Amino acid sequence: MIWIAFTLAAALAQTFRNAVQSALAPKLGRMGATQTRFVFGWPFALAALGALAHFVPIPRPGPATLGWAAAAGFTQVLATLFMLSAMQRRDFAVGTAYIKTEPVTVALVSLLALGERPSGATLAAIALAVAGVV
Repeated sequence: MIWIAFTLAAALAQTFRNAVQSALAPKLGRMGATQTRFVFGWPFALAALGALAHFVPIPRPGPATLGWAAAAGFTQVLATLFMLSAMQRRDFAVGTAYIKTEPVTVALVSLLALGERPSGATLAAIALAVAGVV
């Protein structure tokens, strides 16, 4: 049952991070607030990778993997920029509601790009999550 505490803590931390970014956007601009998230996150990502390397071998990624990782990173930066734009144009609650519909987007992209067909249980979970947001 400890997963409940971790899930709630993660949701609280994510909401706090988004709120801080939303508050920074009028001062730094949307791009500045977006860059803040990734510039400050970079050292933590490197520290986590370094700590992980002490326990398991870290494989060397090939060019294709690095290309996909770069594309995913760029997409994440764009998504954050769009999130902040939605929050500035409407309000924090509306922006948060928009981004919480992401399971639908992930399912569609997985279907179209990877050919993954979600199971009935997965579709039900997605519908429940989106209904909860609505």
